Amino acid sequence: MPNNFPQFEPHPHINSSIYEVALRLAAFDANDKFYATGTSVAIAGNLLLAAKHVIDDFLKEFNCSYNEKANITIWAVQITNDKDLYAIWECTEIFSWENSDIAILRIAPLNDIAAKRKALTSCQLSFLPPKQGDNIVAFGYKGLSRDSCKITRDGTGTKHFDIQDEPHVTTGKILDVYNNVKNPSRIPAPCFATEARVDGGMSGGPVFTENGLLCGILSTSFDVTDGELNTSFVSLLWPMLAIKLPLSKDRGSQTTEYSIQELVQKGLISGTGWEHFIINEKLGFISPPEEDNDQALAKYGWMTSTFIL
Repeated sequence: MPNNFPQFEPHPHINSSIYEVALRLAAFDANDKFYATGTSVAIAGNLLLAAKHVIDDFLKEFNCSYNEKANITIWAVQITNDKDLYAIWECTEIFSWENSDIAILRIAPLNDIAAKRKALTSCQLSFLPPKQGDNIVAFGYKGLSRDSCKITRDGTGTKHFDIQDEPHVTTGKILDVYNNVKNPSRIPAPCFATEARVDGGMSGGPVFTENGLLCGILSTSFDVTDGELNTSFVSLLWPMLAIKLPLSKDRGSQTTEYSIQELVQKGLISGTGWEHFIINEKLGFISPPEEDNDQALAKYGWMTSTFIL
């Protein structure tokens, strides 16, 4: 291992409470094919942020499409104070930007442990990009993969989902910030580069500023060799402001669509910096307010996509 490749290490601002907001992601089908990969982070009582490429991996693995009703079940699995008990949440809807690595998952409690919790503890978001040279700290479940999970049955025929992974903390400085899709990352999306180490299974994990604000989610990294600087990429959060979610006051009532920016403005999602961005409803893009329509459309002119499980 090269000396300049960062190692995973404890961090004073990340303790066991991270399990309240960071959940594993797993998917399976009716034939007991089971696949776990990726981390997610809670941003509201029943909303998670995840890496869109992780959802794409699930769909590819089970031969599904964003444009059709998926034939898979996606779970978000939460560690509780009893390490042998898990709160399991089922993903019911997924919302995303086409050219961003951010996906928003709407979830519902699946087992009794999740039902007793009713809602998740959530993070406060920072939509303004951090600055070059800032320190960040991130978390993810390293080792989640196709080979790290299996389904077994006990003597009574009860299914047991076995996931082998390791929770890890990673830290580092921000090397560069890219507010458009033209950047060195493998996934064309607004992001920042960091020297922090990211391994398989950590994608979608929360990335925090020094003062504890959620400023991005882990996206991808480059393999390094001797003499090279480790580089990982973190998806910025501001593109999600234009994603619209259908909400209703109570079950059975008419739904109304609200953008994430509106939900933050109403205080339903906790976040700062949202007022620095403009959503153009007619043209379907989001941009910093100082840019004119032509500039912004060229850089941020994306369409949203949604599918229901």
